[in-house]
Amino acid sequence: MKRRWGWLAGAVVLLAASVSVVVWGTPFIGSWSAKTRDVVEAFSWVFAIGTPVVAVAVWAGQGIRGPRRKPPGLSGRALHLVSGALPTPRHTTLGQLRVKRAIASPSGADRHAPPHLPRDLEHALDEQLRRGGAVLLHGPAAAGKTRTAAEALRRVFPDRPLLIPADGPRLRELAELDLVPGDCVVFLDDLERFLVPGGLDLALLQRLDPAVVVLATLRDDELARFTQASRLAAGEPAAGGIPLAAADLLDQITDERRIPVARELTDGERERARQLARRDRRIAQALAAREGFAEYLAAGTAMVARWTVGEGPLFQVGSALITAAVECRRAGVQEPLPLELLAALAREFVDPAWRDRGDLPPAGEAAAWASRPVLQASSCLQPYRDGTLMAMDYLVDHADRGGPPGHGREVPDAVWDAVLDDPAPDRAYAVGVTAYLRGRRDVAERAFRAAAEDGHLAGMTAFGVLCHHDERAGEAEKWWQEAAARGHTSAMVNLGVVHDKRAERETALAWWHRAAGLGDPEAVYRLGCVDEEAGNAAAAEERFRAAAEHGEPRAFSRLGELYRRAGRLDEALGMFRESFRLGQPFAAFCVAFVHEEKDELREAAKWFAIAAELKTPHARTRLATVLLKLGEESRAEAAFREAAEDGDGEALAWLAGQADDDAEADRLYREAAEKGFRSAMTITAIRLFARGDATGAEHWYRTAAVDGEPAAMAALGSLLHTSGRYTEAEKWYRRVIEAQLEAEPRAAGLEDLVMGGCVVNLSKILRRRGKQAESEAVLRRGAAAGLPVAMTHLAAQLVKDRQKTEAKEWYTRAAEAGEVDALVVLGELALEEDDPAAAEKWFTLAAAQSDVDALVNLAVFRRYAGDTEGMKEFLRLAADLGDPDAMVELGRAADAEQDESQAELWYTRAAEHGDVPAMSLLARRALARNDPDRAMSWFTRAAEAGSAEAAYDCGNILLGQEKPAEAALWWKRAAAGGNLLATTNLGVWLEKQGDVAAAVKLYQHAARGGQPEAMLALSSYELGRENLGEAIKWAEQASLQRHTRAFAHTAGLYALVGDVAQAAEWYQLAAAIGDPAGEQGLALLRRAVAAASAEAPGPQP
Repeated sequence: MKRRWGWLAGAVVLLAASVSVVVWGTPFIGSWSAKTRDVVEAFSWVFAIGTPVVAVAVWAGQGIRGPRRKPPGLSGRALHLVSGALPTPRHTTLGQLRVKRAIASPSGADRHAPPHLPRDLEHALDEQLRRGGAVLLHGPAAAGKTRTAAEALRRVFPDRPLLIPADGPRLRELAELDLVPGDCVVFLDDLERFLVPGGLDLALLQRLDPAVVVLATLRDDELARFTQASRLAAGEPAAGGIPLAAADLLDQITDERRIPVARELTDGERERARQLARRDRRIAQALAAREGFAEYLAAGTAMVARWTVGEGPLFQVGSALITAAVECRRAGVQEPLPLELLAALAREFVDPAWRDRGDLPPAGEAAAWASRPVLQASSCLQPYRDGTLMAMDYLVDHADRGGPPGHGREVPDAVWDAVLDDPAPDRAYAVGVTAYLRGRRDVAERAFRAAAEDGHLAGMTAFGVLCHHDERAGEAEKWWQEAAARGHTSAMVNLGVVHDKRAERETALAWWHRAAGLGDPEAVYRLGCVDEEAGNAAAAEERFRAAAEHGEPRAFSRLGELYRRAGRLDEALGMFRESFRLGQPFAAFCVAFVHEEKDELREAAKWFAIAAELKTPHARTRLATVLLKLGEESRAEAAFREAAEDGDGEALAWLAGQADDDAEADRLYREAAEKGFRSAMTITAIRLFARGDATGAEHWYRTAAVDGEPAAMAALGSLLHTSGRYTEAEKWYRRVIEAQLEAEPRAAGLEDLVMGGCVVNLSKILRRRGKQAESEAVLRRGAAAGLPVAMTHLAAQLVKDRQKTEAKEWYTRAAEAGEVDALVVLGELALEEDDPAAAEKWFTLAAAQSDVDALVNLAVFRRYAGDTEGMKEFLRLAADLGDPDAMVELGRAADAEQDESQAELWYTRAAEHGDVPAMSLLARRALARNDPDRAMSWFTRAAEAGSAEAAYDCGNILLGQEKPAEAALWWKRAAAGGNLLATTNLGVWLEKQGDVAAAVKLYQHAARGGQPEAMLALSSYELGRENLGEAIKWAEQASLQRHTRAFAHTAGLYALVGDVAQAAEWYQLAAAIGDPAGEQGLALLRRAVAAASAEAPGPQP
């Protein structure tokens, strides 16, 4: 019977402080302060959701649906219909769900999409979807949001009707025509496309059946834009002046239902990806890509390269067109634009050296180039059937992140001018909003003025807001009055607010009366609030009734409270029930409270349960209290537990007092951090820090530390220490030590670890400042207090200071206190003192505690003792603990025993544990067996794990297979990793391709790194240029690196310049190292000298 309204939870939680008055003090709205009442009303207003019949049926445990009929009027408003009916996720393709094609993925073929990589977030996503309501996936472009959403729809709701609206206005039409089935899922990819004037807003969302699930995706920059809009407009006298409809809607999607999709993979996701890589090579390539996994698959970096890297006239014009389209989107135009506009603007972005050339291609040809898919995936410009074009999201994000070609520049004035050149009112308004948020008030004013002058009512209001900001009250009110004169009741209400803040109540009332006369329920409601403030309950009741008749849900709640205070409990129940029917979740709590007042505990429990399902603060705890009154202790405990999961402080306190399990108590206190539980703050901080949120962790550590929590003081000191704030860290370490070391030493545990960390870290700070004596004194104080960590660090310092005798004493004490590292160090010290028996004793004690280093050391002992089986036993124990070095050693032992299968097994296990040398070793073994394919597989894995040498070997295998172009790709990768042989080979390949300049640069780089082949190649290059001095220099350097061929090559160069003595010396050196060319060169040189002597003329008489 559960209706999932969890997406409203976060907003409701914000009411906790106010609602606590309801639960524990004076019970209802009328007794609250005006500020508190406004907060509650503000949040209750945004929860107005219709569908009364469904609400009652579901809560009554009914929910049987009749046969589904094809709703008329879907065509043209909903996409991908099947025989006029909505499709299901199971029968909808990824392409129809707007999943961008991956690299080398043929269009329209789901089976050619890469296999889905399960993300860590999917459990939370599925849970939120099953709870119903609206769920938002947000993240940077090309992070995989749409694919994640599509797979979730297929996984969670494979057979529910799927509504993909054509756009925001079409979604509104469907809702207004009651064409959105109550059991459907609405998918809104790129939510900003629907948050347009006349499109989706909070009121429209509230009109949908509560059973409808809405799943949306949104880029982080768009989410930030709407959030910023909300903040900028906070407290405005005219809320309608800033585009708050979208911001209001997003505000109601709570944090737990805003699920971030990161571009970077977690460790778990990378492991799953490695498994998938066996099925699809693109996954393997994406894992190794520098730009990021999803980004690579979406060809994000390749699109940027298409945009920013190239030559020639087609590139110049095409790149400029892309830039123009990107900048237009950055200026707020989220619609495709005509080629003519983009072409005119693109001239601003063509390189000045090319701008006036006569060989530039026409804009249509450049647009076709820019619209061509990159790596068979996305294109930089997305073409539409009407010939318009729009830049891809990823490029917009790239530009906003400061990437080339703009490198973080502001939107140029030429772009603002272009998009505001006779714009449609909606576009002018959208551009104005963006300009306002980008800090271009001048452009915003121009855009809003254009929209206002074209009769755009929101534009009038927005322009009025800017005037109000500039203290141009007269001009602001003029535009609001003009909008009001044209029947814009929100403008009337806003004028009333402005006058009310000026204490001009009569004028404010006049505007509200006028808006009320036109049927604006908010105006009627405000008039009722004025009557209530004046103590005129009868008039207020009349206003609230009138507002209620016009659908203002807040009015029903206010009526219910008026009746409750008057003792008219049955009428109060009616009003609260109606308010609930109209979508105010807090009204369920009010219904329950009235039933409890009437001592109708069963009904109270039922409605508190409903309110709890709607995440109303304290409802579940109140339910538990009622259940205890009814004697239902097991259900009460379950309710307390659920309330504790929602962070209810009272429930947490109750459960913490009942918990027998420390872990359960820790969980409860962790949930209680927001409620002020000191120890829970510390644990919350630990969790935040583990997720990488150092700022949030510092906040909670500091809050608890200031309140006197020792663990928080220690953790805060550590956090400050690691961020380089040594002075403040020292202060907190000293506070912990001074407060804790006075007590008797305790057994090893959390407290000892915390204290030991403080002692050691403080000593490090002092030593860093040159205070060695004080540093040692701190360590001695901690060691004397029985802290094992302090003992081991003191001992290590004493070893550095050549005080080994005392150091051994402290290591021994630490070992006796259970410090495993101390046992290992004692063993190493014994080896240094040539006491293998003592060393073996210490290593054995450490090995008994599963210390890998100790096990490996014991294996070494067994090997020296000639006990091969004993050695292997210790190595197996270390291997079972996941040590790849032990696995490799076991493989070598098997090799020594000529047990090929066992050797292969252990090397493979090491490789599977990520040991890169083991991967290369397996590859070389495969080559020895003449199995180049298997060798290539292992070298590839090693290369993808970061081995430049393995990448070099991949290239060599491919070269042996007469695939030099593919080999060059691997050499390029290896060269980027610093492999100089690969750099040289790549240079040779480029030289053969005719790119001598690039080859020489590679030779020079490798030669500077000491690579003799590159030196010899440079020598040959300089010889070809007849630059014999440089040729000899590089040849001699290669010789100094003991390159065999370099000696004879150097000799030949000296022979060319006529230095016979040097030539002979170098030939002799070549012969001495075994190069046949040395003897051959010497023989040729001698014959040449002899011939020259014979031909020389004799003396003349």
